[in-house]
Amino acid sequence: MKIKISRHALSQSRLPFLFFLCMVTLSSLAFAEEMKLNSAIVFNVKTNLFAVQFDGNADPEKVLFELTLQTTESSLMISEVSVTIPLEALSTGIKVRDKHMKEKIFQTQDGQQPPILFKSQQNSCVVEIKGGDCTLNGELEIAGRNLPTAIPLHVEQTEGTWKASGQMVILLDAFQIKPPGYMGVKVNNAVTVQYEVW
Repeated sequence: MKIKISRHALSQSRLPFLFFLCMVTLSSLAFAEEMKLNSAIVFNVKTNLFAVQFDGNADPEKVLFELTLQTTESSLMISEVSVTIPLEALSTGIKVRDKHMKEKIFQTQDGQQPPILFKSQQNSCVVEIKGGDCTLNGELEIAGRNLPTAIPLHVEQTEGTWKASGQMVILLDAFQIKPPGYMGVKVNNAVTVQYEVW
């Protein structure tokens, strides 16, 4: 069975993000059904001072992603993954810090603040039907710069519900981003990102 899942959330600013919608198309059958899809994306940023660090998250209602699931009797395949995270979805809980983060990390030289994008390549993440680990290769775009990126995934099924989760480290300088600082506190180059979809 092949399932195409899309989740769209549209913001009030009329960007392609306003409400939470998951459309599931069963390609082997002549009908479609709606399916609720949840996600959680959190990040941790450390600084040059051991006691100073902060966490943030991406509002799931403002994230847009698409993926395809295909199952057989023995395996599950995840492919055609596309993720768009508009910067207004990111929050650390402090508005001033959020503004500084977007300007110093995500803003391009021409003053634009494009979304964070990921799109998988022509490969698939395949695990046994009971679950397992795999890697999804693709292109990650931050501040308008693309880099080949491998996304590690752990896939499991609990009570009939599939969940894919993982953790990765993003290096700011790999995207030609200089880690910002303020009043002697400087952000570390490595940012840890954790993610779940279920």
